[in-house]
Amino acid sequence: MILNVKANSMADDLNQPTGYDRDTVSQRSNYVTMSWVGYGVGSACLLGGAILYYLGHRSGSKPAVALIPRAVPGQAGVTFHGAF
Repeated sequence: MILNVKANSMADDLNQPTGYDRDTVSQRSNYVTMSWVGYGVGSACLLGGAILYYLGHRSGSKPAVALIPRAVPGQAGVTFHGAF
């Protein structure tokens, strides 16, 4: 969305009587392309998340998550263990 706002701002600048610049047109084109790529990637992530949620919900198993403290001589930490 930020790239789209920037591209729209550049388009407004280009519409000014003394605002045309080839570099600005090229940059604006790149911003427009990258904003569409961002929208596509975001949509794919939402769709993938919805599919994974549906498949996990359909399986009927309860999620099990555990945070296990670990300690050995000279070291300490935690282990995250989970199943979805």
